[in-house]
Amino acid sequence: MRVLSIIVLLTLLSASTGLADQTQDDNWKRCRSDDPQQALGGCSALIQSGREEGVNLAEAFYDRGLANRRKGDFDDAIKDFDHALQLNPNSTDAFYQRGSIYGHQRNYDRAIQDYDQAIHLDPNLAKVFYGRAWAYMQKGDNNHAIRDFDRALQIDPTDANTFYTRGMTYAHKDDYTRAIQDYDQALRINPSYANAFIARGNAFGQQHEYGPAVRDFDAALRLNPNSADAFYNRARMYGYWGDYDRAISDYDQSLRLNPKDADSFYGRGWGYAQKGDYQRAIQDYNVALQMNPANVRVLSNRRLAYFRQGDYIHAIADFGRLMWLKFGVFGIAFRLCLLIVSISVLIRLMVKRT
Repeated sequence: MRVLSIIVLLTLLSASTGLADQTQDDNWKRCRSDDPQQALGGCSALIQSGREEGVNLAEAFYDRGLANRRKGDFDDAIKDFDHALQLNPNSTDAFYQRGSIYGHQRNYDRAIQDYDQAIHLDPNLAKVFYGRAWAYMQKGDNNHAIRDFDRALQIDPTDANTFYTRGMTYAHKDDYTRAIQDYDQALRINPSYANAFIARGNAFGQQHEYGPAVRDFDAALRLNPNSADAFYNRARMYGYWGDYDRAISDYDQSLRLNPKDADSFYGRGWGYAQKGDYQRAIQDYNVALQMNPANVRVLSNRRLAYFRQGDYIHAIADFGRLMWLKFGVFGIAFRLCLLIVSISVLIRLMVKRT
């Protein structure tokens, strides 16, 4: 009887262990799922089970970090990657993922530190050099960025996005010739890269090559007919070219797609002003200034539109606002003087009419 009891007990223990192992295996499958909710449940179960340790536990934290990142819970993701790195300081992927989140949060110095660690562990990952280059570019350190983009392209010379982003960095340095060369490469690799057409069009525009610029924006709009950026930038080129009707038409399309774009309101207002339609120009300038009352360029052009329309009082008022924006307290004094002058001019005009 005692022997039978022992056999039953051992059988139950074995079944319990097998069931636990099966549950653990199921949790690992869930933890590695592309569904962030399933992954969070599976990884959390593994972490709380107390059965995983060392590299395996680090992997569970890492996978949960990925799930949190996919959900947009970046702070929780960073905490998970922190735990993963405490358990496995040689995890290149954890350094890379945490660095990319820091970059997304605009904490570029922390991002670069993590990319440094990842590169120290594995100097042959193009994506890590790209990530560090992007962080340097966001900091305005274009030279370091270009060196890292160069290294990324040495490792993977087929990545259109790296050529495109290095081209953007050259454009930030006003080196539009090299920027165009990189956009050319990006488009050879991916002829459907609409943003590369837009970027190359802008680079051509900076070199006053408006014909090639317009053709690139045309190509971008064939690929993406709802690109507000392409309409806006093509409108700018038409404006520089002196084709104000087409410029206004493209600004209309840009505003249809992005009704809160102050730059498009300003650009369309400028187009109307060039055609002598100062009333419509002022209307667009008004909307742009509602969005950004401190935009000196818009205010200056509205002042000119008022002046050319013969509305000298409003023109003087805008000039006073410009002085305030540029010179602060001294601008207030100047504005008061202008107000006094304006009132005296108005009184004289009224006296002459009577």
